[in-house]
Amino acid sequence: MGLLIGAVGGTAFVVFNAPRVGAPLGVGAAVLAVLALVGLIVLLVSQRGAGGGVPDPEAGPGRYGRGYRIVVAAEGLALVLGAVVLGGLGLALAVLPWVALVVGGHFVALGRVWRQVSLAWVGRIVAACGAVGFALVLGGAPDPAIAVAGGIAPGAALLAGSWWAATRSMSAAIH
Repeated sequence: MGLLIGAVGGTAFVVFNAPRVGAPLGVGAAVLAVLALVGLIVLLVSQRGAGGGVPDPEAGPGRYGRGYRIVVAAEGLALVLGAVVLGGLGLALAVLPWVALVVGGHFVALGRVWRQVSLAWVGRIVAACGAVGFALVLGGAPDPAIAVAGGIAPGAALLAGSWWAATRSMSAAIH
C-alpha cells in the first residue's frame, strides 16, 4: 500500500503542476507520470494475481504505531501552518515548495522510524527539490521554474522511488 501512496502522491505533484509549465513539457510530464502510475499498478496487480505478490517494504507489525502517528501529525501541522504563514507573508508561490519540503521530511522521518534507508533517501531528494523551489521563489524565478523544482521534480522522485522499491521487492522475492 505504501508504494501506491508514494506513486499516487508523486503523480499528483506532477499532474497538478504540469499546467504551470505549459505545453509541450508540462503535458509530456503529466502523461509520463500517469503512465508510470498505471504501469506500477499493473505490475503490482499482475504479481499478486500470479500468486507471487510484491512484498510491501513498509508492511509489517508495528509499522503504523506511535512513531508513524507522530510523523504524520507533525507533517499535517507543518503543512497547514506553513501554508498559512507563507500566504500571510504574500509568498503564495512558496507554498508548493514548502509542501515538497515537508513531504520530503515526512519520508526522511519515516525512514528513520522504520529503519528504511531507501525511504529516507527518497525523502532527502524530495526535500531538496522543495528547498530549491523555495530558493527560486525567494530569488524571483518565473512560475514554471518553481513548478518544475517544487512540484514536477519531487513528484518524479516519488514515482521513481516507488518503482525502485517495487522492483527491488520483486527481485528479493524471486531470489
